[in-house]
Amino acid sequence: MSRKKTWRNIPFELSRELIVKYVPNPSLDDYVYDGGLEVFDEQTSQALNLGKKAEESIFKLLGGNCIEEPPNKKWLEVPEDIPSIELVIDGNSSGYVDPGCIRGPVENCYPPEEDDCRELDSMQVIFHKSITCLAFGGSLVYREDVCIPVEDENAGILWDQLLEQVYEFEIDTEGE
Repeated sequence: MSRKKTWRNIPFELSRELIVKYVPNPSLDDYVYDGGLEVFDEQTSQALNLGKKAEESIFKLLGGNCIEEPPNKKWLEVPEDIPSIELVIDGNSSGYVDPGCIRGPVENCYPPEEDDCRELDSMQVIFHKSITCLAFGGSLVYREDVCIPVEDENAGILWDQLLEQVYEFEIDTEGE
């Protein structure tokens, strides 16, 4: 009787809080040239490259102003307040765990072994924005989440950067 446990395509979702910083151009006070965003994983302080489109979307959601100047230079004004931003990684896991056999005849014994293959399905940045509305003599705060997909090329690079955290993330395989 085999005690080997296998699982296939168990979905998982890993979330990482991000820190967004701006790199001001010293010659322009509070302006940033061509994006100027630096994004870090809050837990590891590792710099992450989300890609140009995602960074520009984040900047616009932060309320930054884009000013076009010839010849095709874009200067971005730095907003003061940065809300919560997270990177969400959706993937799946397939693998097995075999406890091995350490008792009995030598020809039937073998060491424990396991394998866990994790694959990326999608990656997105979720921008959490709190909005305060005045209503009925008081104020009401609600949260609006805006999802920004990370482009495939950058998702692959980020996947490689965060691979250690992806494999450290516990996946419940008991239901399989």
